[in-house]
Amino acid sequence: MSVDEQRESNQKDGIIAKPFEDVFNEVKEVIGKLSSLTTEFQQLPPSEKKKDDMLDLLREYNRGMAKLKQYDPDEVEGENIGFNYDNPDELVERLGMTSEQEVMLTTVLTNELKSHIVKEKKIPLYQIELRMTHVKDVKVDYDYLTELVEQLLNQVHEGKNEKAKETQEKINQFANGLDDRNYATKIINAAVAIIKGYFPPAGSDFKYPARLSDSEQIIRQ
Repeated sequence: MSVDEQRESNQKDGIIAKPFEDVFNEVKEVIGKLSSLTTEFQQLPPSEKKKDDMLDLLREYNRGMAKLKQYDPDEVEGENIGFNYDNPDELVERLGMTSEQEVMLTTVLTNELKSHIVKEKKIPLYQIELRMTHVKDVKVDYDYLTELVEQLLNQVHEGKNEKAKETQEKINQFANGLDDRNYATKIINAAVAIIKGYFPPAGSDFKYPARLSDSEQIIRQ
């Protein structure tokens, strides 16, 4: 084999890394497929087959992003592209996603998919083995959670059922963005308890309209 043939064969077999541009284009193609499956990163696909396809694509995405973060910036179609620690969103945007879509994909949708698979296939969560590579640290806004819990309490108390359901969906989405799945479950359960009228318990001296400085105590109760 010629030197070029050896290199091509070794890249195909995974013995040596492919050029940055090849990996970049592969990841970009995977992101395009994920975007189509999830209606531009908004929701899980409806069918079980497409959910399985999404799981496979997320694994491909994860492997590809982990590789891209290891390369030095390189030229792609005349532009210098690579992972920049000072501006991690730059690579995400070049791949065809916004920063918000990347967070939605790697936290909310990924956790929703894992929860669905656990429920439907009745397998332990650890067997799915899907830990996402985040392009940057995901900051959790617990003040936003407090605001949502306060809204939900007041909406249920005032009988605004449709608004309350919308707020509950936002709380569930927040919970599905957390890596701590135990705490996420507590948040989801707390929202259910408020919606169903289990909290605040009958006879308590809970004051309305609710004004919360923190949601932790409510969630624990």
